[in-house]
Amino acid sequence: MESSSQENPEKVLPIAVRPSLILVGVALFVAALIEIQFSVPSWNFAYGLLRGPLDFLRSTIETANHFVAELTITVIVIVTWIHKPNFRHTIAPYLVALLLASTIVNVTKVVAGRARPHHGAQMNEDQLREVADYLKVHDNPILKPERGDYWMWFSKDRPGIEFLGWFTGTQEPLKRSRVMTTGDYSSFPSGHAASALLLALYLSILYPRARYLWYVIAVFTAMFRMESKMHYLGDVLAGGSIGLLTGLWVFSRPWAARFGHFIQSRVERIPGLNK
Repeated sequence: MESSSQENPEKVLPIAVRPSLILVGVALFVAALIEIQFSVPSWNFAYGLLRGPLDFLRSTIETANHFVAELTITVIVIVTWIHKPNFRHTIAPYLVALLLASTIVNVTKVVAGRARPHHGAQMNEDQLREVADYLKVHDNPILKPERGDYWMWFSKDRPGIEFLGWFTGTQEPLKRSRVMTTGDYSSFPSGHAASALLLALYLSILYPRARYLWYVIAVFTAMFRMESKMHYLGDVLAGGSIGLLTGLWVFSRPWAARFGHFIQSRVERIPGLNK
């Protein structure tokens, strides 16, 4: 993959996929499924590491959280267009891969309805009271006012589902004073981890010599999501596998290169953009 991008950048897509990267993606997802069976103890262990022996990395981990911010991605796209004109055709396939990975992640979030750690294994006293108060007026056979790993799945009674009332008119609009929302029950998988691994793969195409750095930053991004009580270890493993495998599939398809060149040719017709 690296040699092709340096010798003939016009032909960088489709990439030649390394079987080892596919194995890594599959292994991440299998590891996520295994981790789910031991989610609470593994979460406590991982969170303890990030708050204990690895605490010295906190500033680096927090900085890495901006790796997949909208502004960062926008800057990468602009810099690629201006300073790497031979790679302009890779931008559109990357955005397609990002859209595809995000769709897979968000659909899975809605289906699974997993409580984030701060509303599951790491609920504090205030959040425990929120759940107890919620259950006084809502029927929910899954949720309990105690720490645990909660998956709502297709439950119509999951907290925060009141937002549907905005569209159906059958329920009261979501009260902004309520802390428990749909976002608190969308832990699996991690969208940040998916975007981070996908971006690391894309940057490895643009700057192959720094490929290990991109993946290290992606790992730090995933670590931040655990340190901030937003995701379990299994969430970031599953999200990372989705981002990596989606990117490998898109970037290795001939249609991605054709689509990229097509979009590039159309954009370059816009006055001022073909420089």
